[in-house]
Amino acid sequence: MRKPSQPSNKNSVALNASLIRGKLDDALTEAIKLYESSAERLGVSIDVEGCKSSLRDSDNLAALKKAYESPEKRQLLGAYVSAREALHSLHCRVEKAKILDGDMNQVDISHLLDSFRLLGVASYCIFDKHLQEDFAEAMDANLRHAREVRQDPTRKMRNEANRLYDPTIFKSKNKAKYALKGALIDFASREDIRFEFKGDNIEETIYGWLLYPEGRPERKTAK
Repeated sequence: MRKPSQPSNKNSVALNASLIRGKLDDALTEAIKLYESSAERLGVSIDVEGCKSSLRDSDNLAALKKAYESPEKRQLLGAYVSAREALHSLHCRVEKAKILDGDMNQVDISHLLDSFRLLGVASYCIFDKHLQEDFAEAMDANLRHAREVRQDPTRKMRNEANRLYDPTIFKSKNKAKYALKGALIDFASREDIRFEFKGDNIEETIYGWLLYPEGRPERKTAK
């Protein structure tokens, strides 16, 4: 005996369309917030209404290219691009939903879901904890490298001062700071050093190098 066939649910697509359309306005608001947030953190100007009508962003092209070269900003760039695409796409879908008034086919629904996917990517890029930690580490590494480059001339000057200092010749480090002044000024002007003494008290700078051959110890912060 044949089993009766199950009636097809002709309203399933319409039902899905209705459910999705009910979320459109909230999603569009979220896309605008993410777009504005990522743009602010990237330091670029935006036009929300202009984004709704066009995906092109020629005004910020140079700034976005520069952001791509920075590892710590690439995450925000991904959020910005995704939020912009989601904003444009969702705006188009909202306008189309008003016209169709529930008469949405499966293609329309797929396009909407794709817009939501872009919105999720934007949220992920901005708020994901692990990504934030990864880029924080990258930023810290860049800062450490920049600090090392900045301090390299000072390190070379300190090493040279201690190389020239001979306790069998100089009775004290206090007297050596005057005797070594001329030689260290000449050393500072070399092309591979390029060190500039700050202020007029060069002798005290030299004395500090002799007093702390490994560099001044970090100050202990009160707990």
